[in-house]
Amino acid sequence: MQLALYRVYERKGFCRKCWYYARVLFGCYRERALCVPVRRNGGGTTEVLLIQSKSGRWTLPGGGVDVGETKEEGSQRELLEEAGVVGTVGMEIGVYVEAAHMSRTTAFVVDVTEERQHWDEDDRQRAWFPLEEVQGRLKERYQRIWRDYVAKCH
Repeated sequence: MQLALYRVYERKGFCRKCWYYARVLFGCYRERALCVPVRRNGGGTTEVLLIQSKSGRWTLPGGGVDVGETKEEGSQRELLEEAGVVGTVGMEIGVYVEAAHMSRTTAFVVDVTEERQHWDEDDRQRAWFPLEEVQGRLKERYQRIWRDYVAKCH
């Protein structure tokens, strides 16, 4: 039923408010993909790429999974659109349900292989941070994902 609702929304062009109420009525959550983009330096240290949200807070790249797209493909697409980097999807960190946002987010570790100079949302700032600085910069909504990443990978 969830896939059918997405198709109806895309074809009929419902407004966001109507689409939200349809998801609540049928209990459908929007599938999202999020990634923790990492690179390892020659000294053995790991850095994480964060992007600035429109509110100016640092966040992890991610967004909705399109119809016909896997969660891994969605995470790669969002990473390219929002941060202008390409990478290899690695371990799944976890699946996080946010009832307030009617979303189910799957988070992945992505090993960054290429940084582009221009990308879809290049008005956003991106920056690499050492592991110990990331938690203090992340939006509250992503703190659990960050803690799970650290517990599984470090």
